[in-house]
Amino acid sequence: MPLSDSQKADLRFEYEQLRQEIIHNDTLTLQIIGAILVLSGVLLPIAFAKDTNIPHRWLLFLGMEVIAFLGLYQNTERLKGTLVAASYNKIFIESKIEHIKWETRLQKFQDNKNRGGDLIMHQVWIYAMLIFGNFYFAQYFFLQEYKSYHFIIFSTQFVITSNQIILVGLITSILLFCLQLYTSLRLNMKNTAFYDKAWLDVRDGKPRGSTNN
Repeated sequence: MPLSDSQKADLRFEYEQLRQEIIHNDTLTLQIIGAILVLSGVLLPIAFAKDTNIPHRWLLFLGMEVIAFLGLYQNTERLKGTLVAASYNKIFIESKIEHIKWETRLQKFQDNKNRGGDLIMHQVWIYAMLIFGNFYFAQYFFLQEYKSYHFIIFSTQFVITSNQIILVGLITSILLFCLQLYTSLRLNMKNTAFYDKAWLDVRDGKPRGSTNN
């Protein structure tokens, strides 16, 4: 059944709203990563200044590493939101309105050229630099403060060295980063197709348990 002019206008309005949401997500992602880069850059000269009297300077870089991890997590969540909105546009709106096919054509372009999500993956590698760069400086100042120091945990029978603490921190950082990297790679490979089946099931009234996520 052909759509009326008012129905087409409503769909175009909904389409524009969702496109604005996608653009807002992309802009916010770039702003956050830019802010973390600036903060990390400002922190370095302060920490290495000879007249700096900041105690436990390693905590500053550890804090920045945590912030970078939070930024990476938010980056992944915003990517999910962007793909959900783009997939909805493709399934519910672009399939009904002639000449509005941006998400549909973009998916085909990315599939044919294998170029989906380059910017997204570049952001992941920037976060990797921030996370492990801040970890490096955190462990550097930690060793400066606690060189060859032994920490007694709970009782005298459980003693760990500063090097062991750093090793545990490194392994934890690698595992957390790899988890986010795996999620980003999955989304990057399928792009909007990752959520297409879910929206198709919604459109066709299928039970929620039959969707993929």
